[in-house]
Amino acid sequence: MRLKAKQRLRTQKDFAQVRQHGTKIHAGAFILVFWEKEGSPDLRRIGIVASRKVGNAVKRNRAKRLFREIFRLNQEALPPTGDFVIIVRSHFDGYSFESLQDRFLKTCKKAQGTL
Repeated sequence: MRLKAKQRLRTQKDFAQVRQHGTKIHAGAFILVFWEKEGSPDLRRIGIVASRKVGNAVKRNRAKRLFREIFRLNQEALPPTGDFVIIVRSHFDGYSFESLQDRFLKTCKKAQGTL
Protein backbone atom coordinates (compact mmCIF):
# COMPACT_ATOMS: atom_id res chain seq x y z
CA MET A 1 0.00 0.00 0.00
CA ARG A 2 1.45 3.31 -1.07
CA LEU A 3 1.30 6.69 0.58
CA LYS A 4 -1.38 8.92 -0.87
CA ALA A 5 -0.37 12.16 -2.55
CA LYS A 6 -1.98 14.18 0.23
CA GLN A 7 0.32 12.44 2.75
CA ARG A 8 3.45 13.93 1.20
CA LEU A 9 4.88 17.39 1.54
CA ARG A 10 5.16 18.64 -2.02
CA THR A 11 6.07 22.31 -2.21
CA GLN A 12 9.07 24.28 -0.97
CA LYS A 13 6.60 26.41 0.99
CA ASP A 14 5.42 23.36 2.97
CA PHE A 15 9.00 22.32 3.78
CA ALA A 16 9.89 25.90 4.80
CA GLN A 17 6.87 26.16 7.13
CA VAL A 18 7.75 22.93 8.90
CA ARG A 19 11.38 23.97 9.29
CA GLN A 20 10.37 27.40 10.59
CA HIS A 21 7.67 26.33 13.06
CA GLY A 22 8.69 22.77 13.87
CA THR A 23 10.75 21.09 16.55
CA LYS A 24 14.12 19.76 15.38
CA ILE A 25 15.56 16.62 16.95
CA HIS A 26 18.81 14.90 15.99
CA ALA A 27 18.61 11.11 15.89
CA GLY A 28 22.00 10.04 14.60
CA ALA A 29 21.14 8.71 11.14
CA PHE A 30 18.64 11.49 10.48
CA ILE A 31 17.23 14.75 11.77
CA LEU A 32 13.48 14.93 12.39
CA VAL A 33 11.60 18.20 12.18
CA PHE A 34 8.06 17.82 13.51
CA TRP A 35 5.32 20.44 13.37
CA GLU A 36 2.07 19.52 15.06
CA LYS A 37 -0.65 21.41 13.23
CA GLU A 38 -3.73 22.37 15.13
CA GLY A 39 -7.13 22.25 13.48
CA SER A 40 -6.29 20.12 10.45
CA PRO A 41 -8.25 16.88 10.22
CA ASP A 42 -6.43 13.59 10.75
CA LEU A 43 -3.63 14.10 8.28
CA ARG A 44 -0.01 13.16 8.74
CA ARG A 45 2.36 14.32 6.00
CA ILE A 46 6.00 13.49 5.41
CA GLY A 47 8.79 15.03 3.41
CA ILE A 48 12.26 13.56 3.05
CA VAL A 49 15.41 15.51 2.24
CA ALA A 50 18.45 13.59 1.01
CA SER A 51 21.17 15.88 -0.29
CA ARG A 52 24.11 14.88 -2.45
CA LYS A 53 26.19 14.53 0.70
CA VAL A 54 24.24 11.33 1.39
CA GLY A 55 25.65 9.71 -1.73
CA ASN A 56 24.82 9.01 -5.33
CA ALA A 57 21.26 8.82 -6.68
CA VAL A 58 20.91 5.13 -5.84
CA LYS A 59 21.80 5.71 -2.18
CA ARG A 60 19.58 8.83 -1.88
CA ASN A 61 16.58 7.03 -3.37
CA ARG A 62 17.13 4.04 -1.08
CA ALA A 63 17.09 6.36 1.91
CA LYS A 64 13.85 7.94 0.77
CA ARG A 65 12.23 4.55 0.22
CA LEU A 66 13.31 3.33 3.66
CA PHE A 67 11.94 6.35 5.51
CA ARG A 68 8.69 6.40 3.52
CA GLU A 69 8.18 2.73 4.46
CA ILE A 70 8.95 3.43 8.12
CA PHE A 71 6.41 6.25 8.07
CA ARG A 72 3.80 4.12 6.29
CA LEU A 73 4.14 1.18 8.68
CA ASN A 74 3.98 3.30 11.83
CA GLN A 75 1.33 5.89 11.01
CA GLU A 76 -1.01 4.80 13.78
CA ALA A 77 1.70 5.28 16.43
CA LEU A 78 2.29 8.88 15.34
CA PRO A 79 0.37 11.98 16.39
CA PRO A 80 -2.95 12.27 14.51
CA THR A 81 -2.05 15.55 12.82
CA GLY A 82 1.28 16.96 11.88
CA ASP A 83 3.98 17.38 9.31
CA PHE A 84 7.28 15.51 9.44
CA VAL A 85 10.46 16.41 7.58
CA ILE A 86 13.28 13.88 7.72
CA ILE A 87 16.73 15.10 6.80
CA VAL A 88 18.84 12.04 5.98
CA ARG A 89 22.45 12.00 7.19
CA SER A 90 25.24 10.44 5.15
CA HIS A 91 25.80 7.51 7.53
CA PHE A 92 22.18 6.28 7.56
CA ASP A 93 23.20 3.06 5.80
CA GLY A 94 25.21 1.98 8.84
CA TYR A 95 21.92 1.24 10.62
CA SER A 96 19.52 -1.64 10.10
CA PHE A 97 15.89 -1.06 9.12
CA GLU A 98 14.73 -2.04 12.61
CA SER A 99 17.18 0.34 14.24
CA LEU A 100 16.05 3.22 12.01
CA GLN A 101 12.43 2.39 12.78
CA ASP A 102 13.05 2.39 16.54
CA ARG A 103 14.93 5.68 16.34
CA PHE A 104 12.11 7.22 14.29
CA LEU A 105 9.43 6.19 16.78
CA LYS A 106 11.44 7.35 19.80
CA THR A 107 12.21 10.64 18.12
CA CYS A 108 8.54 11.21 17.28
CA LYS A 109 7.55 10.56 20.88
CA LYS A 110 10.24 12.94 22.07
CA ALA A 111 9.06 15.63 19.66
CA GLN A 112 5.54 15.16 20.94
CA GLY A 113 6.75 15.56 24.49
CA THR A 114 5.60 12.14 25.70
CA LEU A 115 9.04 10.70 26.37
